[in-house]
Amino acid sequence: MPGAGKSALINMLVGQPALGSTNTAPVIDLAYGPKPRIRVELEDGTIHRSDGMLRDTDAPNGVIRALQELPAPSLKGQSYRELELDRRFEVSQRILEVALIEADIVLWCSNEFQEMEQGLWA
Repeated sequence: MPGAGKSALINMLVGQPALGSTNTAPVIDLAYGPKPRIRVELEDGTIHRSDGMLRDTDAPNGVIRALQELPAPSLKGQSYRELELDRRFEVSQRILEVALIEADIVLWCSNEFQEMEQGLWA
């Protein structure tokens, strides 16, 4: 959920402040790239690309996924994904199912590990 420390953990693993605490995309991927670049996908399928850092930009309305590329050595051969769950159990369950299919390792950040989170992992 928001504020659980996902961005802070990713920043620590990458070794630099790659993501801010006010990211507005429900799915944010962080991967290696030759320079800092952003790709944002909107609900209607439109894709916007720009140079720079997600943490320094405001995401457009309707963003569903964002990719931050960085020339960080720690990202060579691996990538990170930050997911923000929905307050609705069924939506969160689907988000988590997709993440578990695609991930090799999942780190869960939680302030309280509330009932809904417990149900997702059950």
